[in-house]
Amino acid sequence: MNAPTKKKIQQKCEIRGYNIKLEAVDEILSFVTRFELTKQDEAIDLVLDQLEQESIKSTVIDVEPVRRVVNLLLEAGAEEETFETFASSSSSAIVVIEVFDVFYQQVLFSFLVFCFC
Repeated sequence: MNAPTKKKIQQKCEIRGYNIKLEAVDEILSFVTRFELTKQDEAIDLVLDQLEQESIKSTVIDVEPVRRVVNLLLEAGAEEETFETFASSSSSAIVVIEVFDVFYQQVLFSFLVFCFC
């Protein structure tokens, strides 16, 4: 089932001039499988791009740098989800306030109309 994805990870590493240990492939695979099939290529590229920024000193990719990168990406994703949750709950609160303002204005208008009639 994951054999084609493992092979794709290894091929992408080879294209970039790296050999990757099987444990590192498994670590990338565990990250990549969190995404839809259509986004898995991008996820692999993201991990490999981040690994290149880590200044790997060898052409052999070990599991430790991959774990660091995957953990950083997962943390960044969790922060983004937290922000999105906060943003959506904040916008809901704003909507509630706006509805209250409209209701208050209608009540005030009705009161004024009643008083002047």
